[in-house]
Amino acid sequence: MNASFQDRLISLVAGSQPQWKSELARQCGVSAPTVIRWLTDRHSCAGTLHLHAIAAYFEVPARWLATGDGPERVRTRRSH
Repeated sequence: MNASFQDRLISLVAGSQPQWKSELARQCGVSAPTVIRWLTDRHSCAGTLHLHAIAAYFEVPARWLATGDGPERVRTRRSH
């Protein structure tokens, strides 16, 4: 069984810089308590727009963040 949105988000924030909550809240246009609710409330999930902003912040595919399907990280092309 796939982990939940909350589990995937928790895995992303592990080891993040201390200011990640306020930076993520600012990028998503929400309050820091909303970000905390995404982490602590099993019934809370980010909406589509917020999901894409969270995925962009952590540089992961939105599909993976939402569903757990597909790769967690996308290979990036290296510039020469």
